[in-house]
Amino acid sequence: MFTSLLASIKMIYLSIVVCLSSEFKAQKFDVVFCDGVSTHLPVLSLFGLPIFFYCHFPDQLLCVERSNWLKKLYRMPLDYVEKISIFCSNLVCVNSAFTRSIYLTTFHPDFTPSSLESQQSDINSEEKKNDDEDVVIPSILYPPVDFSSLLSFEEKSDLSTIIQQLPQDFPPTLLPSSPTKILLSINRYERKKDVMLALKAFRLYLEEEKKEKEEEEEDVCLVIAGGYDERVEENIQVLKV
Repeated sequence: MFTSLLASIKMIYLSIVVCLSSEFKAQKFDVVFCDGVSTHLPVLSLFGLPIFFYCHFPDQLLCVERSNWLKKLYRMPLDYVEKISIFCSNLVCVNSAFTRSIYLTTFHPDFTPSSLESQQSDINSEEKKNDDEDVVIPSILYPPVDFSSLLSFEEKSDLSTIIQQLPQDFPPTLLPSSPTKILLSINRYERKKDVMLALKAFRLYLEEEKKEKEEEEEDVCLVIAGGYDERVEENIQVLKV
């Protein structure tokens, strides 16, 4: 229950220790990168540090269980501090257009996204402002992907060749021996990710393929992967479904 509170206290404490250390005073920093927790940003800002905050998702929206008054009372100051502290950063980026829309509706409830450009913005673009309100619209910085493990694959390798080149500890039963197509769905095992939608789409795809190719059947595989933590009850429930 107190995970968010303890994480905030820890980050505030670490920020104070770092900023007061002799090693810190002897160094000059171009930027301080922070993500996840924003409650310690006022401390860093107080010491005049330029802050780059990367918002994965508002923390207050991750706490969906507020059925009793005690939990609601516990979350009220945390939600307020998050909303205030995040504006202590000099630059805010988000990981997708979806997160940007959630960020704006959460921290700027009166914001109307009519003037928001639909196209993607990157880290080099300037932060946009709504013409009607003094609202800073964060830029989108997609999380980078490490392709180093894929460099050994030939550019035009078929799927069966690629599967043979997978690491030895990769579970061999997860994929057919020689699939012609692999459909991949990557999400955290959370209700809002609607993992069942991938299964429904896969079923419709197979039905359409069967109609179009009655004689020749493709060996198609759906792979559902993503963040899963055995300590999170929601992850367990979604996987069982």
